[in-house]
Amino acid sequence: MTKRLLIAVLIVSVFTFIIYFYLGGYNKVDFELVNEDLTIYGAPYQGSIEGGELDSLISHFQQLSRTTNKEFTVVDYFLNSEDSIKQFIGLKSSSEINIPSIEMREVTMLRAKITAHPLVMPLPEDVKKAAENFASENEYRLDDFSIEIYSEKGELTVLFPVKAN
Repeated sequence: MTKRLLIAVLIVSVFTFIIYFYLGGYNKVDFELVNEDLTIYGAPYQGSIEGGELDSLISHFQQLSRTTNKEFTVVDYFLNSEDSIKQFIGLKSSSEINIPSIEMREVTMLRAKITAHPLVMPLPEDVKKAAENFASENEYRLDDFSIEIYSEKGELTVLFPVKAN
């Protein structure tokens, strides 16, 4: 009986490893310093993490992203709060859209590319910690927000604006 159980556990473990590998769970997050020009069109949100307003705002811009072929983007401000967030949710675009926008010109940023499936992506806290370490090694420090850009290919790019130490 224990031999059969051991074999079953071994088979499940190998199967889990293969799925995790296939979904990109072992993909490394690579960082690089870049100078970026960005314009993000959208709407600000500040409030509870739980809520219909946030969900409808995200759904609206995700749908708009699919119909306009522009990348869905979230600017996430680092707050020391566990139950509220401050974000700017919208679309990254080089062409003008008639809604509020955030513009950044020649900003030095740390870019992280994440190619793993959302089920096995690293936690945002882990990516931020790795970005802080990379920035520190290069004599920079992170600014007080990050920019998440979701591509149609399922790739996530996270930009961390940095300042010189």
